[in-house]
Amino acid sequence: MKNIILISSCPKKKITNLVKDFKLKNNIKIIDTKDRRSIIYFEKNYKNYDYLISFLNGYIIKKKQLNHFGNYKKINFHPATPEYRGRDTHHFACFNQEKSFGATLHFLNKKIDNGKIISIKKNKIKKNLNYKKYFEVATISAEFLFKKYFLLFIKDKIKPSKKKWSGKIYTRKKFLEMMEIKTITKDIKNKIKSFYTPEFNSLFIKVDNKKYYLRNFDEN
Repeated sequence: MKNIILISSCPKKKITNLVKDFKLKNNIKIIDTKDRRSIIYFEKNYKNYDYLISFLNGYIIKKKQLNHFGNYKKINFHPATPEYRGRDTHHFACFNQEKSFGATLHFLNKKIDNGKIISIKKNKIKKNLNYKKYFEVATISAEFLFKKYFLLFIKDKIKPSKKKWSGKIYTRKKFLEMMEIKTITKDIKNKIKSFYTPEFNSLFIKVDNKKYYLRNFDEN
């Protein structure tokens, strides 16, 4: 019997439903990265497993853990296309107004979103949709790839393609930098000093007749 460990940041119920359709006779352990006890289990018991699956996973798997699994016995379902390596990528895809978005299935190695690509699934994006829709499309694409390749993976029947990753990596630092609005009116400082009240909604930006309130100013 093959032992499989699946690590994900998605709700455990969602992953359980994704796996149950396969009616596996193999032993599969689901690790919920939002549950500290689950992570501790993974860190202590990963050597008891033959195959590692990372699915929409925000937890950084350590090198010693990756080294335990063979080159073609560890895969990752990355919620973005190869142009978007790293984290929070759906925000950047939305900002860049990508016309299509999706997910990438690849073998894991010690670098971030760097392992050999197995397959890519893309879906079209309609105009003027927000970042949540991009993440939804990425999730749907990842689920499609999971259903298509899961059994092939544990049967050792998938191979890398010739598709390549982008050289650019999106980081948390870059994500936080994008929060800064650099184009502002000349009187913004005076308005903050005169009208910003943290107790209730006050200053706002108006876009297409919708109000977006500004919060958490550093008043020092």
